[in-house]
Amino acid sequence: MSELLAVDVKRSIDKEHLRRQLAQLETEINFLTTFEDASFGLQEQSIHLIPKLLEEAAWIYADALHLAILVLDEGGESEANDLREPRAVVDALLNDSAVNLEPRLLPGYDESDVSGSSSAAHATWRDAYERREQLLLASAIVTGQPLPNSLAEIAARSLKWVSIRRFEDLVTRVVVSWD
Repeated sequence: MSELLAVDVKRSIDKEHLRRQLAQLETEINFLTTFEDASFGLQEQSIHLIPKLLEEAAWIYADALHLAILVLDEGGESEANDLREPRAVVDALLNDSAVNLEPRLLPGYDESDVSGSSSAAHATWRDAYERREQLLLASAIVTGQPLPNSLAEIAARSLKWVSIRRFEDLVTRVVVSWD
C-alpha cells in the first residue's frame, strides 16, 4: 500500500511484488466477512458499524487496484482530461474503481444470487457508488494543496484521504465497542 501511495512513475515498479500485495489485500479484506456474525462480542448498538466497515474495505481494495493500474499505466493521464474539474475526476475514479467492488462486502449482499446480476444486487452496488461519489466530491482530493499532476496522484489521495482513513476510523469504533 505504501508503494502505491508514494506514486512516482519514474521509478521501476516490481509488478510481481505489486500483484502479490494486491492478492494479499484482497484476501485479508474478504476475510472481514467473518465479522458479520454478531456472536463476536460487539455491543448491540455497534453492530450497525459492520456493514459500513465492510463497504469501506471493499473500496480500499477497489481503489488500490485502480491505483495500481494507473501507476502501471505511467500515471493514468488518459482517464481524466481536466484534473481541475472535481466532477470529471470523481467520475473517472469511480467508474474504474467501482467495477472491482466485491459484492460480498456490500450491504444487502445475497449469497444465493451467484452472478450478482439481480436488481437487488444492482441497487446495492448503485447505493455504494452514490455514497462514495458524495464523499469524494466533498473531499479535497482534486483541489487540495499541492495540486495533483495526474489522475494517479488523485487516486492515491482518494485511497489515503478517504478510503483508508474512513476504514481506520470505523475499525477504531468497532474495537472500542467490543465487550
